Amino acid sequence: MAVFTNQRIHQIFTNIQSEIVSQGELAKRFGVSTRTIRSDINELNEYLQDYDACIVYERGNGYHLKINNEALFATIKTEKIADDENIQRTARDLVDALLLKLLMLPLPLPLPLPLPLPLPLPVKLDDIAEKWFISRGTIQQDMSIVREYLHKHDIQIEGIPHQRIKLSGNEWTIRTCITEILWHRFSQDINKDIAKFSLTYLDNIDLTYIDKVLQNSLSRFDILLTNEGHQYLIFNCATTILRITRGRELTTFINNEMDPVIRNAVKEISNGLIYFLGGALSKAEQAYLCTQLAAQRIIGNEQPNQKTGLHTKLLAHILQYINDSYNYYLRNDEKLKRDLTTHLATLLTRLQFNINTPNPLLDDIKQYYPFAYDVTLDALRSASTLPN
Repeated sequence: MAVFTNQRIHQIFTNIQSEIVSQGELAKRFGVSTRTIRSDINELNEYLQDYDACIVYERGNGYHLKINNEALFATIKTEKIADDENIQRTARDLVDALLLKLLMLPLPLPLPLPLPLPLPLPVKLDDIAEKWFISRGTIQQDMSIVREYLHKHDIQIEGIPHQRIKLSGNEWTIRTCITEILWHRFSQDINKDIAKFSLTYLDNIDLTYIDKVLQNSLSRFDILLTNEGHQYLIFNCATTILRITRGRELTTFINNEMDPVIRNAVKEISNGLIYFLGGALSKAEQAYLCTQLAAQRIIGNEQPNQKTGLHTKLLAHILQYINDSYNYYLRNDEKLKRDLTTHLATLLTRLQFNINTPNPLLDDIKQYYPFAYDVTLDALRSASTLPN
Protein backbone atom coordinates (compact mmCIF):
# COMPACT_ATOMS: atom_id res chain seq x y z
CA MET A 1 0.00 0.00 0.00
CA ALA A 2 1.36 3.45 -0.86
CA VAL A 3 2.25 5.89 1.89
CA PHE A 4 0.30 8.68 0.17
CA THR A 5 -2.14 8.52 -2.68
CA ASN A 6 -1.19 12.06 -3.72
CA GLN A 7 2.29 12.12 -5.26
CA ARG A 8 2.83 15.80 -4.49
CA ILE A 9 2.30 15.15 -0.79
CA HIS A 10 4.81 12.32 -0.93
CA GLN A 11 7.31 14.65 -2.59
CA ILE A 12 6.74 17.38 0.00
CA PHE A 13 7.33 14.83 2.73
CA THR A 14 10.57 13.69 1.04
CA ASN A 15 11.75 17.30 0.69
CA ILE A 16 11.17 18.03 4.38
CA GLN A 17 12.90 14.79 5.39
CA SER A 18 16.12 15.90 3.68
CA GLU A 19 16.22 19.60 4.62
CA ILE A 20 14.49 22.45 6.43
CA VAL A 21 12.43 24.21 3.77
CA SER A 22 10.19 27.25 3.88
CA GLN A 23 6.54 27.38 2.93
CA GLY A 24 7.28 29.75 0.04
CA GLU A 25 10.04 27.53 -1.31
CA LEU A 26 7.75 24.47 -1.27
CA ALA A 27 5.06 26.43 -3.08
CA LYS A 28 7.61 27.50 -5.70
CA ARG A 29 8.97 23.98 -6.20
CA PHE A 30 5.58 22.43 -6.75
CA GLY A 31 3.88 25.31 -8.52
CA VAL A 32 1.02 25.65 -6.01
CA SER A 33 -0.14 28.29 -3.53
CA THR A 34 1.11 28.51 0.05
CA ARG A 35 -2.45 27.72 1.09
CA THR A 36 -2.23 24.40 -0.76
CA ILE A 37 1.09 23.68 0.96
CA ARG A 38 -0.48 24.28 4.37
CA SER A 39 -3.34 21.97 3.46
CA ASP A 40 -0.89 19.27 2.34
CA ILE A 41 1.12 19.64 5.55
CA ASN A 42 -2.07 19.16 7.59
CA GLU A 43 -2.80 15.96 5.67
CA LEU A 44 0.76 14.81 6.22
CA ASN A 45 0.53 15.39 9.96
CA GLU A 46 -2.72 13.43 10.18
CA TYR A 47 -0.92 10.49 8.62
CA LEU A 48 2.28 10.87 10.69
CA GLN A 49 0.35 10.75 13.97
CA ASP A 50 0.25 6.97 13.64
CA TYR A 51 4.08 6.95 13.52
CA ASP A 52 4.58 9.34 16.47
CA ALA A 53 6.05 12.05 14.27
CA CYS A 54 4.97 15.42 12.93
CA ILE A 55 6.05 18.28 10.68
CA VAL A 56 6.78 21.43 12.67
CA TYR A 57 6.98 24.98 11.35
CA GLU A 58 9.86 27.06 12.75
CA ARG A 59 9.43 30.79 12.20
CA GLY A 60 12.28 32.25 10.14
CA ASN A 61 13.48 28.86 8.92
CA GLY A 62 10.68 26.63 7.68
CA TYR A 63 9.24 23.15 8.03
CA HIS A 64 11.22 20.33 9.59
CA LEU A 65 10.42 16.79 10.65
CA LYS A 66 10.14 15.98 14.37
CA ILE A 67 10.36 12.28 15.28
CA ASN A 68 9.38 11.19 18.78
CA ASN A 69 9.68 7.43 18.30
CA GLU A 70 12.52 6.45 15.95
CA ALA A 71 11.68 2.73 15.96
CA LEU A 72 8.03 3.34 15.09
CA PHE A 73 8.88 5.95 12.46
CA ALA A 74 11.34 3.57 10.79
CA THR A 75 8.46 1.32 9.80
CA ILE A 76 7.14 4.01 7.47
CA LYS A 77 10.14 3.48 5.23
CA THR A 78 9.01 -0.03 4.36
CA GLU A 79 5.99 1.35 2.57
CA LYS A 80 6.71 2.80 -0.88
CA ILE A 81 4.70 4.97 -3.20
CA ALA A 82 3.97 3.63 -6.65
CA ASP A 83 6.14 5.77 -8.91
CA ASP A 84 8.07 5.10 -12.09
CA GLU A 85 10.77 7.66 -11.32
CA ASN A 86 12.69 8.70 -8.25
CA ILE A 87 11.25 11.49 -6.12
CA GLN A 88 13.33 14.67 -6.49
CA ARG A 89 14.17 16.04 -3.05
CA THR A 90 16.52 18.97 -3.55
CA ALA A 91 17.36 21.45 -6.28
CA ARG A 92 20.51 19.46 -7.13
CA ASP A 93 18.48 16.25 -7.26
CA LEU A 94 16.09 17.88 -9.71
CA VAL A 95 18.91 19.07 -11.98
CA ASP A 96 20.49 15.59 -11.93
CA ALA A 97 17.11 14.02 -12.68
CA LEU A 98 16.56 16.39 -15.61
CA LEU A 99 19.98 15.58 -17.00
CA LEU A 100 19.41 11.84 -16.73
CA LYS A 101 15.95 12.19 -18.24
CA LEU A 102 17.36 13.97 -21.30
CA LEU A 103 20.53 11.89 -21.63
CA MET A 104 18.59 8.63 -21.57
CA LEU A 105 15.58 9.48 -23.71
CA PRO A 106 14.05 6.37 -25.30
CA LEU A 107 14.54 5.63 -28.98
CA PRO A 108 11.79 5.43 -31.59
CA LEU A 109 10.98 2.12 -33.20
CA PRO A 110 13.97 0.76 -35.19
CA LEU A 111 14.06 1.64 -38.87
CA PRO A 112 15.00 -0.89 -41.57
CA LEU A 113 18.70 -1.08 -42.41
CA PRO A 114 20.78 0.50 -43.89
CA LEU A 115 19.17 3.69 -42.53
CA PRO A 116 21.15 5.43 -39.75
CA LEU A 117 20.51 4.74 -36.09
CA PRO A 118 17.26 6.50 -35.06
CA LEU A 119 17.59 9.61 -32.91
CA PRO A 120 16.15 9.74 -29.37
CA LEU A 121 12.50 10.65 -29.04
CA PRO A 122 11.97 14.28 -28.01
CA VAL A 123 10.37 15.17 -24.69
CA LYS A 124 8.16 18.06 -23.59
CA LEU A 125 9.18 20.01 -20.49
CA ASP A 126 5.54 20.59 -19.57
CA ASP A 127 5.04 16.81 -19.43
CA ILE A 128 8.01 16.42 -17.07
CA ALA A 129 6.80 19.29 -14.86
CA GLU A 130 3.33 17.76 -14.63
CA LYS A 131 4.65 14.29 -13.88
CA TRP A 132 7.02 15.54 -11.15
CA PHE A 133 4.45 18.00 -9.68
CA ILE A 134 6.65 21.04 -10.12
CA SER A 135 5.95 24.34 -11.84
CA ARG A 136 7.10 25.12 -15.35
CA GLY A 137 8.95 28.13 -13.93
CA THR A 138 10.99 25.85 -11.65
CA ILE A 139 11.86 23.45 -14.45
CA GLN A 140 12.80 26.32 -16.78
CA GLN A 141 15.08 27.75 -14.10
CA ASP A 142 16.80 24.40 -13.64
CA MET A 143 17.09 23.95 -17.40
CA SER A 144 19.52 26.87 -17.48
CA ILE A 145 21.86 24.84 -15.25
CA VAL A 146 21.25 21.77 -17.41
CA ARG A 147 22.15 23.70 -20.58
CA GLU A 148 25.33 25.04 -19.00
CA TYR A 149 26.41 21.54 -17.95
CA LEU A 150 25.67 20.02 -21.36
CA HIS A 151 27.37 22.87 -23.20
CA LYS A 152 30.51 22.23 -21.16
CA HIS A 153 30.46 18.66 -22.48
CA ASP A 154 29.69 19.74 -26.06
CA ILE A 155 26.21 18.18 -26.03
CA GLN A 156 23.55 20.16 -27.88
CA ILE A 157 19.92 20.68 -26.86
CA GLU A 158 17.76 20.86 -29.96
CA GLY A 159 14.39 22.57 -29.83
CA ILE A 160 11.46 21.07 -31.69
CA PRO A 161 8.10 22.70 -32.51
CA HIS A 162 5.54 22.66 -29.68
CA GLN A 163 8.28 23.05 -27.02
CA ARG A 164 9.78 19.57 -27.31
CA ILE A 165 13.51 19.05 -26.89
CA LYS A 166 16.10 16.38 -27.54
CA LEU A 167 19.87 16.00 -27.23
CA SER A 168 22.59 15.28 -29.72
CA GLY A 169 26.23 14.62 -29.02
CA ASN A 170 29.09 12.16 -29.03
CA GLU A 171 28.17 8.80 -27.49
CA TRP A 172 31.36 8.67 -25.41
CA THR A 173 30.57 12.09 -23.96
CA ILE A 174 26.96 11.15 -23.20
CA ARG A 175 28.17 8.07 -21.35
CA THR A 176 30.65 10.19 -19.41
CA CYS A 177 27.86 12.53 -18.31
CA ILE A 178 25.54 9.69 -17.25
CA THR A 179 28.33 7.95 -15.32
CA GLU A 180 29.40 11.19 -13.67
CA ILE A 181 25.86 11.99 -12.49
CA LEU A 182 25.19 8.49 -11.17
CA TRP A 183 28.57 8.41 -9.43
CA HIS A 184 27.92 11.84 -7.89
CA ARG A 185 24.49 10.75 -6.64
CA PHE A 186 26.07 7.70 -5.03
CA SER A 187 28.90 9.79 -3.53
CA GLN A 188 26.31 12.03 -1.85
CA ASP A 189 24.54 9.03 -0.32
CA ILE A 190 25.03 8.85 3.44
CA ASN A 191 25.61 5.08 3.58
CA LYS A 192 27.49 4.69 0.26
CA ASP A 193 26.28 1.10 0.11
CA ILE A 194 26.25 -0.14 -3.47
CA ALA A 195 23.84 -2.92 -2.51
CA LYS A 196 21.22 -0.41 -1.31
CA PHE A 197 21.74 2.26 -3.97
CA SER A 198 18.93 2.27 -6.48
CA LEU A 199 17.69 4.61 -9.17
CA THR A 200 14.84 3.93 -11.54
CA TYR A 201 17.09 5.07 -14.37
CA LEU A 202 19.32 2.04 -13.76
CA ASP A 203 16.56 -0.32 -14.91
CA ASN A 204 17.14 -2.49 -11.81
CA ILE A 205 20.67 -3.37 -12.94
CA ASP A 206 22.36 -5.40 -10.20
CA LEU A 207 25.24 -3.14 -9.15
CA THR A 208 26.52 -5.67 -6.60
CA TYR A 209 26.97 -8.20 -9.41
CA ILE A 210 29.00 -5.69 -11.44
CA ASP A 211 31.00 -4.92 -8.30
CA LYS A 212 31.89 -8.59 -7.86
CA VAL A 213 32.83 -9.00 -11.53
CA LEU A 214 35.19 -6.03 -11.28
CA GLN A 215 36.67 -7.11 -7.95
CA ASN A 216 37.42 -10.62 -9.21
CA SER A 217 39.02 -9.50 -12.47
CA LEU A 218 41.01 -6.62 -11.03
CA SER A 219 42.30 -8.83 -8.23
CA ARG A 220 43.31 -11.61 -10.64
CA PHE A 221 45.26 -9.21 -12.86
CA ASP A 222 46.65 -7.21 -9.91
CA ILE A 223 45.17 -3.92 -11.10
CA LEU A 224 44.87 -1.29 -8.39
CA LEU A 225 42.14 1.37 -8.28
CA THR A 226 41.20 3.93 -5.67
CA ASN A 227 37.90 3.33 -3.91
CA GLU A 228 36.41 6.25 -5.88
CA GLY A 229 37.82 4.90 -9.13
CA HIS A 230 36.31 1.50 -8.47
CA GLN A 231 32.91 3.04 -7.76
CA TYR A 232 33.14 5.16 -10.90
CA LEU A 233 33.90 2.04 -12.95
CA ILE A 234 30.84 0.25 -11.52
CA PHE A 235 28.57 3.04 -12.76
CA ASN A 236 30.43 3.23 -16.04
CA CYS A 237 29.74 -0.48 -16.64
CA ALA A 238 26.09 0.05 -15.67
CA THR A 239 25.90 2.96 -18.12
CA THR A 240 27.44 0.82 -20.86
CA ILE A 241 24.78 -1.84 -20.25
CA LEU A 242 22.02 0.78 -20.36
CA ARG A 243 23.27 2.29 -23.60
CA ILE A 244 23.74 -1.05 -25.36
CA THR A 245 20.31 -2.33 -24.34
CA ARG A 246 18.77 0.95 -25.55
CA GLY A 247 20.29 0.67 -29.01
CA ARG A 248 23.38 2.81 -28.48
CA GLU A 249 26.18 0.26 -28.83
CA LEU A 250 29.53 1.67 -29.90
CA THR A 251 30.59 0.60 -33.40
CA THR A 252 33.77 2.62 -33.92
CA PHE A 253 36.86 0.73 -32.81
CA ILE A 254 39.49 2.81 -31.01
CA ASN A 255 42.86 1.18 -31.65
CA ASN A 256 44.76 2.53 -28.64
CA GLU A 257 47.97 0.83 -27.61
CA MET A 258 46.77 -0.45 -24.28
CA ASP A 259 48.64 -2.39 -21.63
CA PRO A 260 48.05 -6.13 -22.30
CA VAL A 261 47.15 -6.58 -18.62
CA ILE A 262 44.28 -4.12 -19.01
CA ARG A 263 43.13 -5.73 -22.28
CA ASN A 264 43.03 -9.19 -20.69
CA ALA A 265 41.22 -7.91 -17.62
CA VAL A 266 38.61 -6.22 -19.82
CA LYS A 267 38.05 -9.45 -21.76
CA GLU A 268 37.29 -11.20 -18.50
CA ILE A 269 35.04 -8.36 -17.32
CA SER A 270 33.25 -8.53 -20.67
CA ASN A 271 32.49 -12.21 -20.07
CA GLY A 272 31.05 -11.29 -16.68
CA LEU A 273 28.69 -8.75 -18.25
CA ILE A 274 27.15 -11.44 -20.48
CA TYR A 275 24.74 -11.88 -17.56
CA PHE A 276 23.13 -8.55 -18.55
CA LEU A 277 23.67 -8.49 -22.31
CA GLY A 278 23.40 -12.10 -23.42
CA GLY A 279 26.73 -11.83 -25.20
CA ALA A 280 30.25 -10.49 -24.77
CA LEU A 281 31.12 -6.86 -25.43
CA SER A 282 32.10 -5.99 -28.99
CA LYS A 283 35.68 -4.95 -29.80
CA ALA A 284 34.59 -1.30 -29.85
CA GLU A 285 32.95 -1.64 -26.42
CA GLN A 286 35.98 -3.46 -25.03
CA ALA A 287 38.26 -0.69 -26.30
CA TYR A 288 36.01 1.84 -24.58
CA LEU A 289 36.16 -0.07 -21.29
CA CYS A 290 39.95 -0.32 -21.63
CA THR A 291 40.26 3.46 -21.68
CA GLN A 292 37.96 3.79 -18.66
CA LEU A 293 40.00 1.28 -16.68
CA ALA A 294 43.32 2.83 -17.73
CA ALA A 295 42.11 6.24 -16.58
CA GLN A 296 41.34 4.92 -13.08
CA ARG A 297 44.34 2.64 -12.63
CA ILE A 298 46.96 3.37 -9.98
CA ILE A 299 50.36 2.60 -11.47
CA GLY A 300 53.28 1.85 -9.19
CA ASN A 301 56.71 3.42 -9.31
CA GLU A 302 57.85 1.16 -12.13
CA GLN A 303 58.23 2.69 -15.56
CA PRO A 304 54.71 2.85 -17.07
CA ASN A 305 53.97 0.85 -20.19
CA GLN A 306 52.29 3.80 -21.88
CA LYS A 307 54.96 6.15 -23.24
CA THR A 308 54.15 8.66 -25.90
CA GLY A 309 55.78 11.75 -27.28
CA LEU A 310 53.16 13.87 -25.53
CA HIS A 311 54.09 12.47 -22.11
CA THR A 312 57.78 13.19 -22.76
CA LYS A 313 57.06 16.69 -24.08
CA LEU A 314 54.82 17.58 -21.13
CA LEU A 315 57.31 16.19 -18.60
CA ALA A 316 60.14 18.20 -20.16
CA HIS A 317 57.99 21.34 -20.14
CA ILE A 318 57.06 20.97 -16.45
CA LEU A 319 60.68 20.48 -15.38
CA GLN A 320 61.89 23.38 -17.53
CA TYR A 321 59.09 25.64 -16.23
CA ILE A 322 60.01 24.84 -12.63
CA ASN A 323 63.65 25.59 -13.40
CA ASP A 324 62.90 28.90 -15.17
CA SER A 325 60.24 30.18 -12.76
CA TYR A 326 61.44 28.86 -9.40
CA ASN A 327 65.13 28.14 -10.01
CA TYR A 328 64.85 24.45 -9.09
CA TYR A 329 66.79 22.13 -11.37
CA LEU A 330 65.13 18.70 -11.19
CA ARG A 331 66.14 17.09 -14.48
CA ASN A 332 68.51 14.66 -12.75
CA ASP A 333 65.90 13.45 -10.25
CA GLU A 334 65.05 10.11 -11.88
CA LYS A 335 62.50 9.10 -9.23
CA LEU A 336 60.61 12.37 -9.66
CA LYS A 337 60.65 11.92 -13.44
CA ARG A 338 59.30 8.37 -13.12
CA ASP A 339 56.54 9.50 -10.73
CA LEU A 340 55.53 12.40 -12.97
CA THR A 341 55.49 10.21 -16.07
CA THR A 342 53.34 7.67 -14.24
CA HIS A 343 50.77 10.27 -13.20
CA LEU A 344 50.84 12.02 -16.57
CA ALA A 345 49.85 8.76 -18.28
CA THR A 346 46.54 8.54 -16.42
CA LEU A 347 46.06 12.32 -16.44
CA LEU A 348 46.28 12.48 -20.23
CA THR A 349 43.93 9.51 -20.58
CA ARG A 350 41.38 11.27 -18.39
CA LEU A 351 41.72 14.51 -20.31
CA GLN A 352 41.48 12.76 -23.67
CA PHE A 353 38.25 10.99 -22.79
CA ASN A 354 36.74 13.68 -20.53
CA ILE A 355 36.75 11.52 -17.39
CA ASN A 356 36.21 13.75 -14.39
CA THR A 357 37.04 11.63 -11.35
CA PRO A 358 39.32 13.68 -9.08
CA ASN A 359 42.86 12.81 -8.09
CA PRO A 360 42.34 10.99 -4.74
CA LEU A 361 45.57 12.51 -3.39
CA LEU A 362 44.64 16.08 -4.28
CA ASP A 363 43.45 17.14 -0.81
CA ASP A 364 46.56 15.70 0.85
CA ILE A 365 48.83 17.41 -1.69
CA LYS A 366 47.11 20.76 -1.11
CA GLN A 367 47.35 20.38 2.66
CA TYR A 368 50.87 18.99 3.08
CA TYR A 369 52.63 20.20 -0.06
CA PRO A 370 50.99 23.54 -0.93
CA PHE A 371 54.09 24.93 -2.64
CA ALA A 372 54.53 21.83 -4.80
CA TYR A 373 50.83 21.99 -5.69
CA ASP A 374 51.03 25.65 -6.76
CA VAL A 375 54.21 25.06 -8.76
CA THR A 376 52.80 22.08 -10.63
CA LEU A 377 49.50 23.85 -11.26
CA ASP A 378 51.34 26.82 -12.76
CA ALA A 379 53.38 24.50 -14.95
CA LEU A 380 50.30 22.67 -16.21
CA ARG A 381 48.53 25.94 -16.95
CA SER A 382 51.46 27.11 -19.04
CA ALA A 383 51.54 23.71 -20.77
CA SER A 384 48.12 24.44 -22.27
CA THR A 385 49.92 26.54 -24.89
CA LEU A 386 52.04 23.62 -26.08
CA PRO A 387 51.38 22.46 -29.66
CA ASN A 388 49.64 19.10 -30.07
